[in-house]
Amino acid sequence: MVQVGDQVPALGADFSWLWASRPALVVWLRHFGCRFYPEMLTELRDALPQFDEFGVNVRAVVQGDKAEAKQFCGALGAETLCIADPLRRSYNMMGFERAPLTSVLFPSKELKERGREVRTKGFKQDWKNTFRRNGDALQLPGAALIDKRGIVRWLYRGGHAGDLPPVTTLLSIAKHHGARAHS
Repeated sequence: MVQVGDQVPALGADFSWLWASRPALVVWLRHFGCRFYPEMLTELRDALPQFDEFGVNVRAVVQGDKAEAKQFCGALGAETLCIADPLRRSYNMMGFERAPLTSVLFPSKELKERGREVRTKGFKQDWKNTFRRNGDALQLPGAALIDKRGIVRWLYRGGHAGDLPPVTTLLSIAKHHGARAHS
């Protein structure tokens, strides 16, 4: 399992270019039906100028093929942010776990509260897309900051479906580890 300070595993051609010239913040999202997916993706999209100012590339890994990524991410105006991983290989390589089925059937108080929070922002569960062919409704999210040498400098593994740091936290991480911070 990857830890902070480790060389990031070979995640494939769609990834290594991200940190070739400057650090990259990569966020692994849940399936396209998840209410937390559009919330995080739109917030990342809106914060792109700030990430760029800190000298950090930002991308979101999604559980779908390239056509699905183009469709779903494009609908949120974030097509260029998404990297397709239909087999979820990068999720596995980074050590992002799957939730137990019981956590979906009997969500924790924390997950229920997080769900209410995103519903107030207008994001809803899309049941039609929850069980798509290239998605895993039990896959948990995660995030990592990877430096130009491919070393993991910060790593977050979600403990439940809605467990990703807020974009304000991700921006703080980017500011601290970004290319501009070390130039």
